[in-house]
Amino acid sequence: MRIVNLEEFEKLPSGTVYSKYEDCVFYGFMLKGETYEYDFTYADLIGNVECNDSDDYSIKCELMKKGASLPTEIIYERDGLFIKEQLFAVYEREDIDRLIKALKKGEK
Repeated sequence: MRIVNLEEFEKLPSGTVYSKYEDCVFYGFMLKGETYEYDFTYADLIGNVECNDSDDYSIKCELMKKGASLPTEIIYERDGLFIKEQLFAVYEREDIDRLIKALKKGEK
């Protein structure tokens, strides 16, 4: 894993796995999408459930609280609220391989 600034981050390819970083704290687990002139897209890899809109999302969260198992979905959004001084923790191939191995080990 390495820490990069916004300028370096914007040059990274779609599919880069990252977290926002601030003073030894990592926020989220995300997948970088396309970079545009003023922002970029990302998919948060935590908590996305297939849904049609925010009302549907709320309903599905309630269903899961009652035991329903629902599929996740990769949803790309625009990050137009970034701070120019934002830092990013970028997970490298070896990090991703370790995560995949750990996740598969947990499948029993």
